[in-house]
Amino acid sequence: MKTRGKKPAASRAAPAAPSAAGREHVLPPCESNPPQLFILPDDASPESRFLTLPHPATSRPTRYFLDPARGFYEFTRVSAPKKSCRSVLLVPEGGQTEDGEGAVQENGGEEEVGQREKGGDDRGDDEEGYILQSPDLFVTTPVDTVFILLPALWPTGNLDHREEWSIFDDRLFSNNGEDVRYQHLRSVFHSASGAGKALEMRMEARMRDVCDTIEMGDETSYKLNLKKLAGVVYEKAERMAAAGLPASMEEHFIKRALEAPEQSVKNEESSGLRTADESPDPEPTVVVGPNGTRFKISHLAHLLRLRTALRYLSSTLLPTSLTRCLQRHFDSGFINFMPLTVYLAEVAELKAEAHALRSISDNISRKRGILDDEEALGRAEVKKRKKEEEEVKRKGMSAGVKRLGKVDVGGMKVYFRLTMPDGNRDKIYLSIDYGDTYLQPLLLAALTARLPPDLLVFLSPSSPPAPPHSKFLQWRQYEDLDFERLLSEPRTCLANSYVIRKALIRKHFLADVVAHWVAKWPGSVLGRCVKGGVEFEVDYAEFLDEALVEGWELKESWARNEGLDEGQREWWILKPGMSERGEGVRLFSSEEELRAIFEEWDPLSDDDDDEDGDEETAAHFGDEHDVSVSQHPPALSQNGSPPKPNGKSNGIITSQLRHFVAQPYIHPPLLLPVPHPLATRKFHLRTYVLATGALRVYVYKRILALFAAETYQAPSTENSGELGRHLTNTCLQDSGQREGSVQEFWGLPSAISSLSPKPQIGSEGEGEGEQTDWREHVFTQICAITSATFEAAARVSSTHFQPLPNSFEVFGVDFLVDAGGGTWLLEVNAFPDFGQTGEELRGVVRGLVEGVVEVGIMPFFELGEESKGIWGEGGGDMVKVLDIDMGRR
Repeated sequence: MKTRGKKPAASRAAPAAPSAAGREHVLPPCESNPPQLFILPDDASPESRFLTLPHPATSRPTRYFLDPARGFYEFTRVSAPKKSCRSVLLVPEGGQTEDGEGAVQENGGEEEVGQREKGGDDRGDDEEGYILQSPDLFVTTPVDTVFILLPALWPTGNLDHREEWSIFDDRLFSNNGEDVRYQHLRSVFHSASGAGKALEMRMEARMRDVCDTIEMGDETSYKLNLKKLAGVVYEKAERMAAAGLPASMEEHFIKRALEAPEQSVKNEESSGLRTADESPDPEPTVVVGPNGTRFKISHLAHLLRLRTALRYLSSTLLPTSLTRCLQRHFDSGFINFMPLTVYLAEVAELKAEAHALRSISDNISRKRGILDDEEALGRAEVKKRKKEEEEVKRKGMSAGVKRLGKVDVGGMKVYFRLTMPDGNRDKIYLSIDYGDTYLQPLLLAALTARLPPDLLVFLSPSSPPAPPHSKFLQWRQYEDLDFERLLSEPRTCLANSYVIRKALIRKHFLADVVAHWVAKWPGSVLGRCVKGGVEFEVDYAEFLDEALVEGWELKESWARNEGLDEGQREWWILKPGMSERGEGVRLFSSEEELRAIFEEWDPLSDDDDDEDGDEETAAHFGDEHDVSVSQHPPALSQNGSPPKPNGKSNGIITSQLRHFVAQPYIHPPLLLPVPHPLATRKFHLRTYVLATGALRVYVYKRILALFAAETYQAPSTENSGELGRHLTNTCLQDSGQREGSVQEFWGLPSAISSLSPKPQIGSEGEGEGEQTDWREHVFTQICAITSATFEAAARVSSTHFQPLPNSFEVFGVDFLVDAGGGTWLLEVNAFPDFGQTGEELRGVVRGLVEGVVEVGIMPFFELGEESKGIWGEGGGDMVKVLDIDMGRR
């Protein structure tokens, strides 16, 4: 069965008769509106037809199939995987292919069903075959008439939750027929055959099942009864749960959710969930929670299936506002989900306890065994590279050197260490190879100036490694650090990066950390200074609906945006969880705009092999380095959007990014007053934060202000793609745009008339501690937010942020100030690009490096404590904002 929404723009001209070889390889041009394949019921009546009716959840026009004798059907799209190159050949009935094989029947045998919609063309029986490049099938699936009637009973935008009385015809065809949503259904009711009248009677009877009624003479008035509707939905969910979920959903939503974690350390006082008879049966029928509560596994599984079915029906067939109203009836009048809620809460508590026990009991080297697949791949790649290098060195050795390598020199090493002069024993070996021509000279200058020169031994890449257990400083890129030595020599080896800190630097992990911390501490500053968002995981655009099943905030925002003007819409910003340098950041305000973004990123099937290789390569970077689509992203084009080489979107591929966070867009931002040269451009604040040991955190006071490339405008459909107005990442700007885009924060105007004086955080009394300088107020907020962020990551996500006592790291933390002077945390970056600071502000980075040496390196090597009057708590450039003991030694 095929149909076409409208006539193609131009019909295909009859091609000249090519040779047999030419017909074998040349395909005709694609049509702008190709046919589609529909699988219809084989026993459909002759009166069956296609209708356009409002969707029950969104009220948007949606195509349905109607058989007046049997009811309504919706179309379920069945797609082949994009990696499988498939197509379908359509041949007119009675035609044959060139090799003489039988033809594929084009229509369903029913002329009424197979007719094209208005505006389509009629092709004769002598029409040539057609090849569908997208072999999607649309399968008819029965849908309850109640959901067809729902848009008429609960209009979109019914936020006050009121239902009104109305008769059946007024419900469907209100305003004297001006409501065109059900106009196709009106034509069926008025058809000459009796099937239309019978359908009308069945629909009215179904409306009576979910409505209260009042007899008004010859007519009946209806008003939606939420309790009755909840009963209908609950009955359907019960049938779905009794029939069982598909195997994949059963595994993901039921078994994994009910599965209690395994604990690496046994706790006799609280052993977690256990079987009632303590038998080794792998599939217990009854479990006992930590507080003694007994749960029957089969009952819990049924409750979870039922709740999953209810959520599925609510998210696909019910408006968001109606779902909230029905939820109260589900909770109060139909079934008690409390046992399931209690059990899942205990499982969550047990999982958190298991993570904590692993963190306490396992030593650092054993913890590496519980890292995720990305970390394992990264370590395997490093080991493989080192093994290859050792193999090359071994092949270049002479036979005598190889024999010497087998000699046991352990006793010689002990004797040498005991007899070594004290002066040599205190030597500090330094491996300084940051790989950045901007920062490398600053590192060497700061180390030479602040550490005793007679103790320093600088190692070059070709030098022998530092002696074991000697004082050793590594300041290199993450991939080049010797983590094995760092973990095995915690008292003498110091490195410029933590091994694991994805809880901070990956946006979706950070959003999860903030959500858990705010739930535990509702009064935390993070609840007021971090925009809550929606986290989801998607590989391809076609799976976006499944990824957003629980994205209630997005769906409610989209519902509110319907019918609003451009200036009144709520806008969202999409951020890939593991990208950097502004890659993949986009603006959207509707589901269609979000879907268009992912469809733009979907790869062509011919490139899948290359993409798989790229994804594997990106995974080798392991735990901590963000996966960026390109190492050097192109600059913004003239309209402020990234250029699209070869018709693609900067090579961005959804399956490589995978994890995403959508957050409300902060509008309006703070703009500098005229006549400042950057008065009309948006800016964010880059703050350098130093974390040392386990755990002290310092904020570097010399903050940078990074300005956008173009004049700021409120987001709209017309300029949402002009990222140069909204993104302040200087790495997206070319050299001309970047000039003057980086300013020192304390050099900005101290007074802005639109900002009223702000009281200091923690001050008592309304008139005490007022700040006339908005910069001081912003800096106070930055210190408070930074402190809370690092403490939340360390305490809530100890698995994904493990501060070691022999590590330090500089993070680039980005903040945005809104028009009211409020400061918002945007993201945390590892290994920030200092080169974007520019030559004019090189002194800012020089001061940062000197502070890192003074605060993060000298105390570790016992070369002096913090000089509090210059760098410590006494108001210097390195301001301590957090000092906690995480118990790591």
